[in-house]
Amino acid sequence: MKGFFDLLGAGGKPHWCYFYSEGGTDKAQDPTRHYLAKFWWAYTQGVTGLGYWAQQYYGDPWYRADYKSAYDTSLVYPVEGGVVASRRWEAWRRGWQDYQLLALTEARLKQANDLAGLQDLKRRAEEVVTVPGDPARAEAVRAWLREQLARP
Repeated sequence: MKGFFDLLGAGGKPHWCYFYSEGGTDKAQDPTRHYLAKFWWAYTQGVTGLGYWAQQYYGDPWYRADYKSAYDTSLVYPVEGGVVASRRWEAWRRGWQDYQLLALTEARLKQANDLAGLQDLKRRAEEVVTVPGDPARAEAVRAWLREQLARP
């Protein structure tokens, strides 16, 4: 897989991944491992964006008993006057914010010509990708990222 992403990166153009619903198990997936972690993976691979499919629902999203044959891929659910975000949507949003923290920290370290910091950033991001279901590990890296950005 690394060779593929190296080839994409060699063109110097941004590249995105497209995340498609995996069917009837979307709601049962661990939000940290299955949604948030995709952004950490994208960052470590040099992927510059992620798209998400399946921002819809089939039938009444609040009464699934009548729609057992249609899987529920919605990330938000309609309510009077707005929507309620799902745990999946919140994990996706947090993953996007994490990606932004990673990219900002990388830019800051590059500007400071901090090669050791850049190596540390890469190592820490890859640790989160290696164990995607460990929210404590991701939180520790987030704290480190904030510390790097807060440095004068």
